[in-house]
This record gives sequence, structure tokens and C-alpha cells, in this order.
Amino acid sequence: RMAGGSEWVSPVNPDPRGAILDLKDQLDRRGIGLIVMPTPIKPMIHPEKLNGRQDPRRTALQNPSYDHFKAYLEQRGVLLFDPAPVLMEAKSQSGRPQYLMTDTHWRPEAMALVAEELKKFIQRHVSLDAAPDPGYRTEVSELAQLGDLAVMLDLPANQPICPREKISLWKVMEKEGREPWKPQPAADVLVLGDSFSNIYSLGAMGWGDAAGFVEQLSYRLKRPLDRITRNDNGAYATRELLASEMTKGRDRLAGKRLVIYQFAIRELAVGDWKRIDLKLGTSPETEYLALPPGGELIVRGRIEAVSAVPRPGTVPYKDHVMAILLTDLQADGRPLAETEAVVYMKSMTDHVWTQAARYRPGETVEIRLRSWSDMADRYEGINRSELDDAAHQFAEPCWGEAVQPSS
Repeated sequence: RMAGGSEWVSPVNPDPRGAILDLKDQLDRRGIGLIVMPTPIKPMIHPEKLNGRQDPRRTALQNPSYDHFKAYLEQRGVLLFDPAPVLMEAKSQSGRPQYLMTDTHWRPEAMALVAEELKKFIQRHVSLDAAPDPGYRTEVSELAQLGDLAVMLDLPANQPICPREKISLWKVMEKEGREPWKPQPAADVLVLGDSFSNIYSLGAMGWGDAAGFVEQLSYRLKRPLDRITRNDNGAYATRELLASEMTKGRDRLAGKRLVIYQFAIRELAVGDWKRIDLKLGTSPETEYLALPPGGELIVRGRIEAVSAVPRPGTVPYKDHVMAILLTDLQADGRPLAETEAVVYMKSMTDHVWTQAARYRPGETVEIRLRSWSDMADRYEGINRSELDDAAHQFAEPCWGEAVQPSS
């Protein structure tokens, strides 16, 4: 179809069944299991919040076609873990909310309960090799925060309508020392997840870190896990990230026995369920600048291309990362042998554009570059837009921060 009458845009594939079965087939060929986890959204568990009346229902408010969808996948061998009954039972038994008051996401105790039930589901349906207990432990902390729904209202400071909500977090820590839990690429279980996995894990979301869904599952399974997460676009974003790793010759599926695919259930109705090939490629020789871990370099270059940046207030997530293509690279006034660099930069913070969001092709800029591997844990899960030209997909990106001119 044509966007704005001038640009070709690939049509959205609205049917999730083909993409999920295609993913299962690709994993089957490598002897890897798949668990699909459509995660209920707030109105499904708390419909009473929509009309202000007490709702006596004991089952989640569900799309009428969901049972058919679930049966269709299960008949074809797809393992589907449904958290909705778990959350409804907890709501009924405790009388307490399962989701944050001013946020679209679940409360920490609800998330932990789902992680516990998923652990039991895995133990019933998937045979994993025994693994030594990594000795994870938890630390309890308290936090008060304003949720994404309240932030989008742009209310004045100190307003009384939406007070900050207090929660308790169970931060998962490594066995030795004070280091928080980290994903392990060599682990035999990989979790693909969206903001329901990132909340309490991705510090930029404002609800703490190292206490998210993957951490809780890893703690309960007593085994390390690998993780690829990205806020929003759960229908395809994490599958694309996985495919990108594979294309560059990094076999993120090596040694895996299980992939858990978590996404917000709304994606079944509104997501783009394109099929994505998970083919292992070989990274070609390129002239892109890449920095080793711990590396840092100030470069000057011309902006060749920038990725799309959302307008503040039009998206639910307060932060965004953009990509830029830098050419004609110089450092200390001398041209570099590597002529180009793909650079990720913060484009929006707390619903406010950064300086980088206003970059335009043709500008010459000075940027402090760091190794993306040093920054990925902090920024990989944030919404990110990529460069349109697929020719840059093999480039190892750098992380960039604008160098402010001296006064």
C-alpha cells in the first residue's frame, strides 16, 4: 500500500497464527521448544475500572475468538501458557488489584505469581537438562512512582488526583557480591518479551531494575536465562532483534532448549504478525566503526541518515532510542580508516526530545561514542527505531552522546 500517496509501506499481517507456527517450525528444526505467553492487559482483569461498578465475574474479560485461537495453536503442538486465570484467581482470593493504579502494567506480586505458575507449566511440559543452582537471592526494596497513564495526562506537579503508588520489589541478585541478575547468552532458555517483561527490570521505565519477570522466572527455575526484550510491538520486535543477531553471524539460538515468547495480548488484535526468518548469516567485511568493550572515542562526522522519532505525547513510553548513520568520520582532526558508523542515541527522555531528535541529514556533529555492548543492558529494551536501509543491518552499532560545545 502507499503511505501519503508517495511511499511504499509493507502491509500489516494481522493474523498471528501463521507467524507463531512459522516460529515453532523454525525452532523445531533445531530441537528447541516454544511456549507462547499472551499476557492480559489491565481492562481484562479489572473491567470494573471502566464503569466504576463491582464486577462479580471470575473469568477475565476476553476476546470471543481467543478460545478458538488457543485451541488452534494447541492442536498444532504449540504450548500456550495463559496467565489470565492465574491473575483472576488471585484477584478473587485476595480482593486486591493485580495491576498498578496509574500504569498499564501488572503489580510486582502479580508478576511474581505468574512467574511461579509458568515455572510449574515448564516443569510439566518441557524436559530441560539439569543445571547447577546459580544461588540467586532476592533483596526487598520499596519504591513510589507515578505510572505511564498518569504521566501521559501531563498533570501539574504535586497534583492530588493521581498520587504516587508504593510497591515492594524483589530484586534478584547474583550469588556472590552485590551484582544484580544479568541475562546469560549461553543459557538454554531464551525469553522474548515486551514491556510486561521490562517493567521492574528496565530502569528507564521508572519502576526499578533487576526485579522484572525474567529475573523472577530465573530465580524460581534456579537456572540462568537469556533475554531479548523490547517495549511495544511485541508481535514482531523481539523476533526481529533475534533475527538481526542471527543475520550478523551471532547464533543466539545455539544451545537453546526452550524459547518463551511473551507479548501483550492486545498484539493478537492489532499487531503486525509478519513472518521473520531466523537464518544464521556471516557478517561481511565492512568499513563501519566498532568499539571494543570499554572503548570510547569522540568523533566528528556528517549525518547521512536518521531513523524516525515519535512526537512526545503520542506514545505511551516516555523514552526512545534512535539510530543515525555517520559518514566522513574524523577523530582529533584526522580521517578514520572506518568511514561510517551506525550510532544509537537517546532521542526522547521523559517525553521530551533530546538534541539528537532534531538531527537532520547533512548536519555535521561531534559525538562521544562508546561500545554498544557496554550500554545494551541499559538501553536495549527501550523503544528503538532503526535505519530504513537494510544495507546497514550488519553493522555493529556504537552508543553515542552529543558533545556539547564549550562556552
